[in-house]
Amino acid sequence: MCVGNFSFLTLFIPIYYFLGVNYWTILAIVYVVFNLINLIIFYLVRRGVEWFALSTQLFHVFFSFVSVLLCGGILYSGGAVFIGIVGPFYALIFPNRKRAIVILVLYLITVIIEALLQPYLTPYPPITPLINIVFFVAQFSVVIMVFFFMLSYYANQSIILKQAEATRLRELDAVKTNIYTNITHEFRTPLSIIIGLAEQLTDNPKIKLDEGLQIIKRNGKSLLRLISQMLDLSKLEAKAMPANLFQGDIIGYLKYIIESFESLAQSKKINLNFTTEIDQLIMDFDTEKMMQIVSNLLSNSIKFTPEGGDIYLLISKEISNKTDQLNIKVRDTGIGIPADKLPNIFDRFYKVDIDSTIKAGGTGIGLALTKELVTLLNGKINVESELSKGTEITITLPITNKSKLKHDTDLTHLLPDISTFIPETNRESIKQEEDTEIIKDLPILLIVEDNLDVIRYLKSLLVTSYNVYTAMNGREGLDKALELIPDIVISDVMMPEMDGFKLCEKLKTDERTSHIPVILLTARSSDMSKLEGLETGADDYLIKPVNAKELLIRIINLIEQRRRLRERFSKDVTLSPKDIAVTSADQRFLEKAIEIVEKEMKEPDFSVEQFSKEVGMSTSQLYRKIHALTNQTPVEFIRTFRLKRAASLLNQKFGNVAEIAFEVGFNNLSYFAKCFRELFGKSPSEYSKPDS
Repeated sequence: MCVGNFSFLTLFIPIYYFLGVNYWTILAIVYVVFNLINLIIFYLVRRGVEWFALSTQLFHVFFSFVSVLLCGGILYSGGAVFIGIVGPFYALIFPNRKRAIVILVLYLITVIIEALLQPYLTPYPPITPLINIVFFVAQFSVVIMVFFFMLSYYANQSIILKQAEATRLRELDAVKTNIYTNITHEFRTPLSIIIGLAEQLTDNPKIKLDEGLQIIKRNGKSLLRLISQMLDLSKLEAKAMPANLFQGDIIGYLKYIIESFESLAQSKKINLNFTTEIDQLIMDFDTEKMMQIVSNLLSNSIKFTPEGGDIYLLISKEISNKTDQLNIKVRDTGIGIPADKLPNIFDRFYKVDIDSTIKAGGTGIGLALTKELVTLLNGKINVESELSKGTEITITLPITNKSKLKHDTDLTHLLPDISTFIPETNRESIKQEEDTEIIKDLPILLIVEDNLDVIRYLKSLLVTSYNVYTAMNGREGLDKALELIPDIVISDVMMPEMDGFKLCEKLKTDERTSHIPVILLTARSSDMSKLEGLETGADDYLIKPVNAKELLIRIINLIEQRRRLRERFSKDVTLSPKDIAVTSADQRFLEKAIEIVEKEMKEPDFSVEQFSKEVGMSTSQLYRKIHALTNQTPVEFIRTFRLKRAASLLNQKFGNVAEIAFEVGFNNLSYFAKCFRELFGKSPSEYSKPDS
């Protein structure tokens, strides 16, 4: 509005002068000069926005007041009274609403004074009625237009703010959903194990009592640690957690912590290295908080470093700003973190998903807690990382000696139970069980799960009825499924390497595995997650904690469903592939297999090896696939198809029995007759009779 009046008065200076309205000419020049000087000062100083705004607002109010009085009152001022309204309108732009009200009241007082003085003022002679009305309309029009555009601007800003707020709320809702999903997963998984094993021990306490209790204890500690982390983070953010400092040898303490992670690192074939420039350093530190900091960083490095990788804990001392400082670096040769993700990794509940095949486990609390603990100890934390090369996190702590000195420098007895940081990682016993407990007639069941305790629990439920195999992530699960062609797959959803949704999608779109029923187990209880799982082709979707009886029933029902379809194929002469196929991939496979057999129908030497080569599978994969869909071996499948074609030809009176036998690839008539009778319950001659 200020700009509108500024432009208006600048434009009309020569017009005022030409019309001989000297007062208006002088007033317009004063208005323009004041605003130019004000703008120049503001531009040069580059600060004092409040001062600039206040001076401009007051100037417009008093300029309008003086202009009206000089011109003979409101009625003869050509609308100069409207110039003053710029003051309160301009004040509305700034957050100080009280000032805007004061400026408005001041303006209204000047208008009232002008109205009261109107009878006593003498009109300025050069302002004729025509000039007065023209410039009144012009001033009024400028004010209305500026007022309209101001309201329009604020209306648009209001809409933009509402849209931005709606977007922010949606993003916040998505973040909350993701947070709750992650936390729910971390709670539901150990709860599934604890509840399931408790039920088993209640039903039969003598079965694996010691191992079951150990698993329950370990998962109970895992839950307790998660809850403790969340509470600690809340206390730190509320400034309600003190630092319990005392003097001791921090080098020996750090060495003991890293040694506690040796077994975990060795189980993943990772080299754990401890390097220090100083053998002993007595300083103030908090044992529990240092344990949490270093353990969180080491467990993260182990989690994201592949087999054969290296992890280093590097200790050094330096002087910065005349202050002694201890540097603790945790460096690994892991997968690394993208540069655009680095600023967020210490945010609460933030988890880095590098791509669709690498999922970050956990809740996203560990690093946020680590940063808050470092800050509590007056330290700093910094991270450097490069994708596919590794990550280095540096903690810098001030070296002080103000706390009580502990004469006992062996601090190992002060360590909390560090086992809560170390998950169960011994897979050898599970692999040995897979190698030694194979029962030929039992269905093959593949469990894909990254938690060994969950695997042990599920195996304890299923091992008596199924040959159970296991995989620790989606990628390994896919490889094992292609190798074994199991009868059913049970998979977790949230896993490293490849999640359960992607695994299910790959299994259902591959001809070799499309027939395999897939049950997804997840902590995600939302309808959207369930629909996502079912859309990938999952046959069932169960929420953790899983009810053992429900799981067993659903497995039995899925396997029974496939068995009934296989029986239909073996009994019905006219059954087509689409009638027994569960998925479109199954149908395509059967159509392809039938096409190949039909093409080689007349060849009596057509073998399973040739069949598997033309289908594009190994002989073992072909056997598992054909048997899963038809309950027949490949040899039986080929023979059955030939016999069904022979029966069809007999019905069509294609020729005599010998001609039809040779037509469908049998070069031995007695063998043909024997096989035909086994399938149809009568000889070919009897089958061809009209009354048969």
